[in-house]
Amino acid sequence: YQGTDNVNNWICFGTTRDCSKSEEDIDKYMYRIIGVTKSGELKLIKEMAVKENGSEYIGFGWNDKYTLRDCGGDGSGCTWVNSRLYQRLNGLCNANNSNCTGVTVGYTGDTNIFIGSDYYEYLNSESIWLEKINTHTWKYGESQNLDSYNGDSAYAIESQFTGSVDAKIGLQYIHDYYYAYPGGNPENYDNVKNSWIFYQKDSYNTTIKYEWLIGKYGIDSIEVHSWYIYQRGPVGYNNIRSVNGVRPVFYLTPDIIIKEGTTGKKDNPYILDIEREYEYTGTPQEFVASKDGYYQIELWGASGGGAYYEYSNICYSHNCAGIGEYIKGGNGAYTKGTIKLNKGEKLYIYVGEMGKDYLSVPYTYGDIRPNGGYNGGGQGGSAYQIAGGGGGATDVRLENGSWNDFNSLKSRIMVAGAGGGTSNWQLTASGGYAGGLTGGDGILNQDSNPHQLATGGTQMSGGIRGYDINMESPPTDGKFGQGGDSQYNHGGGGGAGYYGGGGGSYTSGGVSSGAGGSSFISGYPGCKAIDKDSTEDHIISLDTPNHYSGKVFTDYEMIAGNEEMPTHDGLSTMTGNTGNGFAKITYKGAS
Repeated sequence: YQGTDNVNNWICFGTTRDCSKSEEDIDKYMYRIIGVTKSGELKLIKEMAVKENGSEYIGFGWNDKYTLRDCGGDGSGCTWVNSRLYQRLNGLCNANNSNCTGVTVGYTGDTNIFIGSDYYEYLNSESIWLEKINTHTWKYGESQNLDSYNGDSAYAIESQFTGSVDAKIGLQYIHDYYYAYPGGNPENYDNVKNSWIFYQKDSYNTTIKYEWLIGKYGIDSIEVHSWYIYQRGPVGYNNIRSVNGVRPVFYLTPDIIIKEGTTGKKDNPYILDIEREYEYTGTPQEFVASKDGYYQIELWGASGGGAYYEYSNICYSHNCAGIGEYIKGGNGAYTKGTIKLNKGEKLYIYVGEMGKDYLSVPYTYGDIRPNGGYNGGGQGGSAYQIAGGGGGATDVRLENGSWNDFNSLKSRIMVAGAGGGTSNWQLTASGGYAGGLTGGDGILNQDSNPHQLATGGTQMSGGIRGYDINMESPPTDGKFGQGGDSQYNHGGGGGAGYYGGGGGSYTSGGVSSGAGGSSFISGYPGCKAIDKDSTEDHIISLDTPNHYSGKVFTDYEMIAGNEEMPTHDGLSTMTGNTGNGFAKITYKGAS
């Protein structure tokens, strides 16, 4: 806690990503840990002073009233709890609140500036962050003997303050400020400028020269004064209408979890682990709700397996690498929704695997076919030119079991469909994209003879297989939770999904890729849930999108594999998901 600016107490708050990567994120999301209470609460202070509307640093008055006459005659009417600053920090101010109107407080001279518009409101808009802030008892009072340069002596005085208020957000105390010094007199700027808690460093804003503290100094013959930190480090006092910088302070709830691998260094700050991310493992993965509330679930289906081609020189299995161009399979879909869960409720996450390609099988001329990806991908075609298997879907289930256990499959409440596998016969064709409500159809290879293509999975049935000429091992249709297998030679496997896409085909002089699977979200318009009494041999589709369990999503989104969707980290976008599937669950709050 004591020391120069390299102490390991950096922490991101307000975002689940590393907030050290941009100046904008540092300004908005970077905090420092002041200390830890006996009950396990982390006490944080914002690294930078509050900005207004994300543009410039703004100074704020402690209060707009500052004379003895306006403050009850003896200053008692101008304490921390009835200050404008306290009300702004804790969301008690808005344009309709008469207690927050009147004399200008913002540095720019705009009477409508409220700290809440750029600070509290952004926390409140994402209730998960506000809920991570504990309501704490803040003591307040006044003393004229707090500029002693000693944390212990300041604490002894401030801990005896008689006023108190239960609130989420406050400011630092003088003892917080003194305890952080590595030693020396804060009157000396050389002893101050490298302390991590001192924000008015050379690279920071120079317009707002002072920073408010929570304790009040007292009164003189005319005005009420409060303590602040001067630009060059020492603690001083000024009338409470003065314009100073504000750095909010608060305590986190004791149940917070720090993300593994973060160290608290400036370039690797601590991050609150409020998300659960799931990558492909080939097995079901269990999620247990840590508390009552609403959880956002995001899924990305896997892509189909790809293939190399070279038109004038036949590509023989493992000799394909570097010959011609690698054509990837159809891309996976994206689904998102918010669902209410009770503490202890369990979900089971099945993350799809990308369909296999030529690298996954030994070359023995047609004896071995590339498998579809885990969680329902259909097999790809073999022979001297190996096609891709269909991708595996990513889904959330209420019942655990093997991926193809029917009772487990019908308990799915959200599914992100997978793309079909690439076909391969001299030239290749990418697999059909994973669908929203309906998967993309298979694609005909260039220069191939036209034939019936495999169709994508729908909300009520699997995709239909591609046409074949009655060769051995014809392609198969997609079905509930599974993509169809391709024709034995050259065709791509169907992508898995709510219903899988049909398998690709090979005809005399023609070949086509596998189709994509469909997606499903319980509650999403256009989806078709199935009856609880459905069996593997008799599936009963209903004219409702709501799953029989009663688990229904809101704030949903469904994006097909040929459209723009969020990247896994949420920082950018991509056209469809390539590779294995992915899942992410984020707690959004109690309401």
